[in-house]
Amino acid sequence: KALGLILKDSNDNKAAYLPIEAFQTTLDGDLVWIVTIKWERDDEVGAKLGHIRTFVFDQKNLKQVGFVTCT
Repeated sequence: KALGLILKDSNDNKAAYLPIEAFQTTLDGDLVWIVTIKWERDDEVGAKLGHIRTFVFDQKNLKQVGFVTCT
């Protein structure tokens, strides 16, 4: 389900997303998923998925509780 939310974000941002890893851990005592993706905008000619993003989701309700990206 978390991957579905991430892929929806890729469609909203018109970007190519490739999930590369997922980890289960805790944040403030709650179980979370940390999912890292490689990404590129669709307007970058010759792009090679050189960007990275990390999403963090609470496992109970799939609320996004963290996000980091390069520019």
